Amino acid sequence: MTTPTRLLVRTAGRLSNIWRSRAQLVARDEPYRLRHVRHHGEALQHALDRLDKAHGLGLQLILPELRLEILGHLERFRLAGAEAKDTMVRPGVQLPGPGVLLQEMRQIKDDFDDFSIDGKKKLVRAATEPVTLQDIDLGPFAIQFHWERLLHLPDVSCFDIVALDPHPAAANDRVTHPHVKDRSLCAGDATVPIRKALEQGRLADAFCLVRSVLEHYNPASPHISLDDWEGTACHDCGRNVGDDDRSCCDGCGCDFCDDCMGNCACCDRTRCHGCLLRCEACNEPCCARCLESCAGSGQECCRHCTTSCRQCGVTVARDDCNAAGLCGSCQPPSHPEPHLPEKTHDPDSEPARPATP
Repeated sequence: MTTPTRLLVRTAGRLSNIWRSRAQLVARDEPYRLRHVRHHGEALQHALDRLDKAHGLGLQLILPELRLEILGHLERFRLAGAEAKDTMVRPGVQLPGPGVLLQEMRQIKDDFDDFSIDGKKKLVRAATEPVTLQDIDLGPFAIQFHWERLLHLPDVSCFDIVALDPHPAAANDRVTHPHVKDRSLCAGDATVPIRKALEQGRLADAFCLVRSVLEHYNPASPHISLDDWEGTACHDCGRNVGDDDRSCCDGCGCDFCDDCMGNCACCDRTRCHGCLLRCEACNEPCCARCLESCAGSGQECCRHCTTSCRQCGVTVARDDCNAAGLCGSCQPPSHPEPHLPEKTHDPDSEPARPATP
């Protein structure tokens, strides 16, 4: 769809005003960058508090996601500190005028087949071609530049990345690209170049840098790796695993990674750790079907540790049977040894000793 020239000119003027307002805001408020550092520091502290709480409550499933969130906050905190340092030591950047920004938007139109402007939502939008990474089709993405965010977040946060034909990760449908979660882009090494492009009004360069991140895979910092893209999250530890590394528990029917699975010592059925119980005699893991309640002691024992009484037929622990194979109830009462009185010393019963002459 062709964008009218009048709309382009009007938008260029609005964008120029945004850049000018941001410059005035920074000029009026010298500690602006330092407040940016504090903002990211508070967000990082909040995420750390959530991690401590999850550890305290034993919430293992959410730990991987919290760790990724903290890594993101750490990176933003580091970049905010670097920006604050740069602002304090470098001169101001020349502001782009309406004419420059008009040329920038025309350049975006030339670089992207799908380009549009939404004045009500205050965004400039361009769509990529379908993205394929390591033979995984992720579909096309819309790159949305929200210009009012530039006032307070002059970085990659100004962009939303919207999957137009979503093929999200199997374990988390909020991750539509290894570097996109909840429409937010983790730009990695491109974070600083994108920020500098926006500061200088090089809007077309910023769009191309974002597209480059979407078209390339960085295995060092994905939300979910491409190797696990079509995998499943372990029901116990939450780790995402591929089809070759996961098993279905025969007891509860959920999927688990190999580390969270075991086998019944009796029937060898596959079970998760939560569905395996311990034999109270040998302490081996067993499924519930292979444990029996023993008469008398009430212990839950596996078939290797139980037997049937030869007389009454009840199931008892082997250790509770005598050599004849009888349970405690069927064993004949034992007869105690007859009690013999203890010999006592009686001086009158001793023979008289002859008198000594």
